[in-house]
Amino acid sequence: MNEKTRVMARLRHLVSDLEHPWHYVDELIVKAMNQGVFDNLPGKGKPQFIESHHHPEYWANKLLKDHGYVPEWMVLGNDIDRFDEELQTIRQQVLHGKPVTPALREHVTNLCNARQVLLRLYNQKVPVPSLQRGPRTPDQFLSGE
Repeated sequence: MNEKTRVMARLRHLVSDLEHPWHYVDELIVKAMNQGVFDNLPGKGKPQFIESHHHPEYWANKLLKDHGYVPEWMVLGNDIDRFDEELQTIRQQVLHGKPVTPALREHVTNLCNARQVLLRLYNQKVPVPSLQRGPRTPDQFLSGE
């Protein structure tokens, strides 16, 4: 399965999350608690002090990432970045004289539409509003300016 097929399959799966939001991390934590994963941790029952200027969600995300889990909003952000890279490559080709055919216009429109779906999910899940991203339109990549 190539990268584009994998992203599109993931995209179809994520679209249903717009209609039925869920909290994957909460589910993982409850499941781990029920399995006793946290029962024998060092420092259990003792106060935990974290002295830092970081937002509390930073520490939760860092802990999850350090143990192999990447928050969904980061995965979505990486998927959006891949769309942006492909769109930027097309933009460079257009700037260097590649003709804008109807097929190319349709391809760019499809990429922008798929990116928009991921973008809505990403902006809903990102923990800090300042990390939200904006939309892209086909004209931004197909104009010769």
